[in-house]
Amino acid sequence: MEKTILKRWPDVVTVPEEVARMAAEYKEQGYDCKTIPGGLMLTLEDGVVAIYWEDGAFWQVEQTHEELLKKLFEEEE
Repeated sequence: MEKTILKRWPDVVTVPEEVARMAAEYKEQGYDCKTIPGGLMLTLEDGVVAIYWEDGAFWQVEQTHEELLKKLFEEEE
């Protein structure tokens, strides 16, 4: 799991508007896209991409389905 900066966005007040705009753009491109608090989630064939706002920027994290399941089951132990 690698966290990369997608773009700087220092205005916390406009984060919900930008999330909605990005979600509409991804949906228009044909992605399965769901909004989450402070960001959005793209479901891909082999995993997911989470985009979320934190510390003045939008960040992107990609995870395969295998990585997600491993993390989920490790937390239960």
